[in-house]
Amino acid sequence: MTLPTGAISFSDINTELGLQATAPLTLDANLVRLVASVGGTGVQTTSGTPIALNQLQGHAYGQYQNNATVADINLVSVFTAAGHYSAGKTYGVVVLGGSSVIGSSSLSTYGLNIQGTSGDLFAIQNAGYIVGAGGAGGAGGSSYQGGFGGQGGGPAFYAKSTGSAFIQFQNPGFIGGGGLGGSGGSYAQDAQNQNRYPGGGGGGGGGAGYVAGAGGAGGTGVYYGNAGGQGNLTQGGYGGSASPGQYGQAGGGLGNGNAIVGINYVVGGSVGGTTYGGIVNS
Repeated sequence: MTLPTGAISFSDINTELGLQATAPLTLDANLVRLVASVGGTGVQTTSGTPIALNQLQGHAYGQYQNNATVADINLVSVFTAAGHYSAGKTYGVVVLGGSSVIGSSSLSTYGLNIQGTSGDLFAIQNAGYIVGAGGAGGAGGSSYQGGFGGQGGGPAFYAKSTGSAFIQFQNPGFIGGGGLGGSGGSYAQDAQNQNRYPGGGGGGGGGAGYVAGAGGAGGTGVYYGNAGGQGNLTQGGYGGSASPGQYGQAGGGLGNGNAIVGINYVVGGSVGGTTYGGIVNS
């Protein structure tokens, strides 16, 4: 649970940090200082500078570790459910291993969502993937129609605080918005047979993403166009073939959707790692 707002003991601090209640503890420990420094207390993280127990009152330490494939992680909700979130007074650590994939389950959701309160500080150590959803491929044209455009990809990571910058990145991994779905091919006539056998266009390929975009349906005619292929985590799907209709376009790789959406979120101003897509303050 979060640290008490009144009298506080070393046992309380150990428990909040995930240690044995009776474990040896010093207020000069780096993690203790980091927890004490949030919330505008003015506590310095430099070892040896003074710190008092009351500067930890009401503070919290949250941890989230992942090395699997998961979707739609709202970090504040995770910490709150575990009893380790205090608005404006939380130091949180997110450790995403090399096998970690955090993704968006739809075009309208975020793989990782952090909506902090002024005073919070979160350290993000990402060696895996944070990825948006891919857009669906467009359908191939039928009955003298052109092909239909594909859907845009969705965003990957939302980071917004009510106050100043609140995220520190250690990001050798990947953050990428979902890929654009390919456009479907146009309907066409069969010129070699005096236009008697019209054919539908091929479907567009789906965009890359955590939930990769589905391929678009092939268009209809005397000859049918083939559907486009579904994308995968990092690559778009193939465009559907067609004859005499036009082939559909391949779906796009990561980066059509925004990689990160937020306001004043990065402490020190650097995200690092590899990003695909926009980094947008909004």
